[in-house]
Amino acid sequence: MPLPGVGESDVTCSSSIVITVKYGGVKATQYFSKYTMDSYRQLLRDLRKLGFPHPKRSNIVLISHGVVEFFWSIEHNENVSLISIFLFIQQSRYLI
Repeated sequence: MPLPGVGESDVTCSSSIVITVKYGGVKATQYFSKYTMDSYRQLLRDLRKLGFPHPKRSNIVLISHGVVEFFWSIEHNENVSLISIFLFIQQSRYLI
């Protein structure tokens, strides 16, 4: 329910979409045992292949060996559906 005196389109909130990528095998050891510029470049290559937009570099964190987490912050009004948020990410031909 909107706040009194405020139109529905004026009510906004902030959400984040968080993605966790778990690398295995040689790629985990070669690129994601520590977070380096090579790690960053490899993650961007992988995201490009999957059709994901690139998150800000400051929004990417190496959680543990082979595990990278990143997020996008999204401002939206209260009427935005979950599907709309996922469409924000799906800016390419496919989403896996």
